Amino acid sequence: MTYSTTQLCLLARQLAALRVRYPGLHIEQCRPGLSVRGKISFSMEHETHTVEDTFDLELRIPSDYPRKPPSAYETKGRLNGYDHLFPDGGLCLGAPVDVCMRFAKQPTLLSFVEELVVPFLFAFSYKNQYGEMPFGELTHGVEGLLDYYADFFGTPKEVTVYLLMCLASGHRQPHSLCPCGSGRKLRKCHGPRLDTLRAYLSAQTIRDELRELISANRTIRGQRRPVLPRRLRRRLARHVK
Repeated sequence: MTYSTTQLCLLARQLAALRVRYPGLHIEQCRPGLSVRGKISFSMEHETHTVEDTFDLELRIPSDYPRKPPSAYETKGRLNGYDHLFPDGGLCLGAPVDVCMRFAKQPTLLSFVEELVVPFLFAFSYKNQYGEMPFGELTHGVEGLLDYYADFFGTPKEVTVYLLMCLASGHRQPHSLCPCGSGRKLRKCHGPRLDTLRAYLSAQTIRDELRELISANRTIRGQRRPVLPRRLRRRLARHVK
């Protein structure tokens, strides 16, 4: 993985600003690229409780930084078995597209740590101490991702899937009727919301997420049941094959 001179200068400036707040961090050359590693200590309050904690972290810098945010990992095994981790051990800081959009507002290492990483670690520590998540807990995995999109569009989950199918097609279809049933053209209804996501998500990424939804299950009273009804799963399968 290679970085341009401009990227390296930007990272050096951002790391200096980050170290003012978190002096235990440093940059390393790792495979396949650069990482920021070290200790992060924080103190946060929620209601009447204050949580202080320290974690050993690694922030992996992507080759197209800062167009894309870093990925974060806890390196001492404290989070082993925690639900909100990706299969590779990375911290699930939220829906990937939401993380990208939030990072784009202020694309710096300091902002990434303070706006995304520290709240995640605080929630983990708070739950360990008090038995509950301080800000509520989102469903993990692809079902949680569908919940995010439903909230983003302000639509029921079934309508949300149809809107995601519009994204997966790769075509804007501005003169089509909106799948939400409003009777308005897509471009005058949920089209702007779709365009917001298009800036951060490729059609292929959406197709991959929809494929996961086809086979996704939830456990209800000890029984595994599909997240989506059979009719919708069949339509999705034809759409993303």
